[in-house]
Amino acid sequence: MENNIIVGNLKAFLNHDELSHWIKTFVRQAASYNLQNKTVIICPPDSHLQLFYDTLMPTHLEDRVAIGAQDVSALSKGAHTGEIMAQTVSQWARYTLIGHHERRVAGDTPQTIQEKLTQALAGSLKPIVCLEQAERYEGKVWAYAYEPAAAIGTGAAQSPQEAQAALLAIKQSDPSGLCLYGGSVDVDNIHAYMEVGFNGVLIGKKSIDPVHFLKLIEAV
Repeated sequence: MENNIIVGNLKAFLNHDELSHWIKTFVRQAASYNLQNKTVIICPPDSHLQLFYDTLMPTHLEDRVAIGAQDVSALSKGAHTGEIMAQTVSQWARYTLIGHHERRVAGDTPQTIQEKLTQALAGSLKPIVCLEQAERYEGKVWAYAYEPAAAIGTGAAQSPQEAQAALLAIKQSDPSGLCLYGGSVDVDNIHAYMEVGFNGVLIGKKSIDPVHFLKLIEAV
């Protein structure tokens, strides 16, 4: 089973110039950090998926670092102004987040998440379903990202022991799915989540500094 997974969700913190600086800095600095035997997934805004892909692919990192989308549409292609199709992002991304807490607050329901999962799989994307408790969906979920809402962006990470209880429930619901922990992960606590059985971590705000993100990767 795959382990040492680290996903960086850049959310919508950075503008174009900052995102361009982020990926160039990441590529330039990566040789100074240990990325061996790790699965690294970077999720920039949809508008910059191609920039990140085009910057990464010609480098020595292309076999160790992959691109992920932050979300995909629940709809198939058609007259859906403003929607981003899974088939579109799959030109650059191999993974996608689905059901992030912030998307659920914005209105995503379990039915919406199921529809997005279906579209992601149809687009040959590997879905990472974010959740706060065990949920069941139809179709192959590549990984679940357990994110306790009280820990997201607050600096108050849930203890590894509490998180382990949720991990066991998720594994019982889908034994074949990988499971990540997300919520105020830092270099001091990141390894503790691996020790209680998580396959990796999902990093949010603390990934917006590319050098700090590389330090987190090395700490896994």
